[in-house]
Amino acid sequence: QGSSVVNGLRAISFLDAKKGWLVYDDGTLKLTEDGGKTRSSVGKLPSDVGSVRDLRFFDAQRAVALAEKALLSTD
Repeated sequence: QGSSVVNGLRAISFLDAKKGWLVYDDGTLKLTEDGGKTRSSVGKLPSDVGSVRDLRFFDAQRAVALAEKALLSTD
């Protein structure tokens, strides 16, 4: 069995089979609307929060990210 981290990917959250967000080691947040075939950068998480452990989107506007040093929320 290989590593669960692919190209620095830390966490993924999908709303459905096509739309999802991915966060990478450097905090880059990317959006996919085709099930992961393509991804576009939509932002970056603050560097002082440490590595992201989990990411959850509840809808297109509401999300939380659990990092080493913080719990981040869109609310």
